[in-house]
Amino acid sequence: MRFVVDCALTRCAVATIMIAIVGWPALARTYLYCSTTRVVVISAPTGDTSTRNQDSLTFIIDDVGKKLTFANGGSLEVTRFDQNWISANRDDIFYELNRQDGTLSFASSTTKNNVTTLVVGSGRCNETGTALWG
Repeated sequence: MRFVVDCALTRCAVATIMIAIVGWPALARTYLYCSTTRVVVISAPTGDTSTRNQDSLTFIIDDVGKKLTFANGGSLEVTRFDQNWISANRDDIFYELNRQDGTLSFASSTTKNNVTTLVVGSGRCNETGTALWG
């Protein structure tokens, strides 16, 4: 009888470990830190101006849910999500992430009251780690 109990407990333990190992990727999310250069060009009837800034963007990639969010919780509308590319947008800014080499590009163009604002940017992203949903 003891052999049966020991065997059942061993199988249960092995099954629990296997479920944890197989289920782990489904719970994981990847943090992506991106160092970018952003250029803003404003074209107005009174003249044109431009600025250039270094920015940091941090994203969370959820491969299972095929979601991309900013680290602060802001969501993006994903239009493409595969092993090579993630395309998404938020607030009329369109983001393209090349997952193979870590490059990020983004752009936006708006016109209001005869003033056109163009935003373009690019940079490199590095994986900063993986954490559990929490």
